[in-house]
Amino acid sequence: MAQKYLNLACGDFYLTHNDWVNLDWYPHSNFVKKANLLGKLRFKDETFDVIYTSHFIEHIPRENLDFVLRECFRVLKPNGVIRIVVPDLENIVREYIRNLDSSELEKAEFNSIELLDQCVRTRSGGQLASFRARQDLSQELREYISERTGYIYKIPTSFTGIRRKKPHLKFPKVTRVRIEWVYCKFLTKVMPKWFVLNHINFTNTGELHKWIYDENSLTNHLTSSGFKRILRYRANTSQIKEFPFVPLDLDENLRTRKGSESIYIEALK
Repeated sequence: MAQKYLNLACGDFYLTHNDWVNLDWYPHSNFVKKANLLGKLRFKDETFDVIYTSHFIEHIPRENLDFVLRECFRVLKPNGVIRIVVPDLENIVREYIRNLDSSELEKAEFNSIELLDQCVRTRSGGQLASFRARQDLSQELREYISERTGYIYKIPTSFTGIRRKKPHLKFPKVTRVRIEWVYCKFLTKVMPKWFVLNHINFTNTGELHKWIYDENSLTNHLTSSGFKRILRYRANTSQIKEFPFVPLDLDENLRTRKGSESIYIEALK
């Protein structure tokens, strides 16, 4: 009997096979189903053999995490596996201290942005995008940023004959989101500056980090939600048979898609 897989908050990285169910807040494809990822999953108990989620749980309020994990536990079959990929708090902090101790101050500055920017930014891209786009960055630092985050710098080219067509997002909330954006822009013109700085946010949906986890804290949440045998893996290793590392955790060149800042945790029901 074929196994059933669930990709939770899949974004643009998912499989189109019939044995995969892909969920997200705002689907960009017919292969992805719209779902309230903080609510009750619309599946029967013990539906899936595997649940995969990458860089999702750090975007939800910490107080909602245990409910989300319990829902995952409910829809997993006995001995089913959940694989979670998140930015690793311990890894980033240790890297920051290591770079400080080595007087690699630009790298340490990047580590602080790597950790904090998505928690506090008020505009899309934040300081992370600004730092990556700096023209004075050395090639070594660019390679370091790519290794840490999976970000790939585009090769400069003067050829402009072909322009990528922007994806047309076909979901009903686009109009509402646009109205909200225009309303926020209006508020920035008429409200005091202190109010704008503290209450107006132009980040995209799902862009902000609500919490950062490490192996210890994630293990505690998984344990309290009923999971057992919680183990750490790498981007290219798993206990899941024939796991599709490409495209989920590796790109077509077998590079880690989310960089070395991420941690890979698997747990059993």
